Amino acid sequence: MLQYDFACEAPASYDPNVPKTVPRSLSAAVEFSTDNRIIHRVTNTDNNGYGDFEVYDGVAKVYRVVFSNLIPFDSDVSTTPVVSHVTFTGHADGSNPVYDVTLTTGSGTYTATDFAYYHYANDGARLVTAGAAGCSFNTFNSTGDFLVDNVSLTVPEPGILVLLTCGMMCLVAMRRRD
Repeated sequence: MLQYDFACEAPASYDPNVPKTVPRSLSAAVEFSTDNRIIHRVTNTDNNGYGDFEVYDGVAKVYRVVFSNLIPFDSDVSTTPVVSHVTFTGHADGSNPVYDVTLTTGSGTYTATDFAYYHYANDGARLVTAGAAGCSFNTFNSTGDFLVDNVSLTVPEPGILVLLTCGMMCLVAMRRRD
């Protein structure tokens, strides 16, 4: 699970006549050990003062809008940031890894479930293994400043589940002896 607080300034105005140049503020990624990642960003394609939260679909090679017009932009994040919070929760079983995205803003909490959009390091590596290896926050192509705070990346160890199962089995066995 990756979660963090963020605040964004509005990126530059969007011009649909200029291909492949969607202005963004926040640009980040959840990194996996297989060189695959969940790339996400905040954009403002309709120039209305509220941002869209998007994730990258590596198969179609396009960004997909997860939450539209929910992220408030700040005029200056260095003085009085308007803070939002995002959480990515993975559900990886090896064959069909998916994740949920939860966004909390001043207007409420919103959740989108069962996403399978990933950016793949190469077209042949389409398997995302359990557990994220890290996260990154990028400024390339960002036209609005952003702040990030309270970053937390939690990766459950597979061995912990085995230990818990063994411990429960021992308790049941001991109780049956009594």
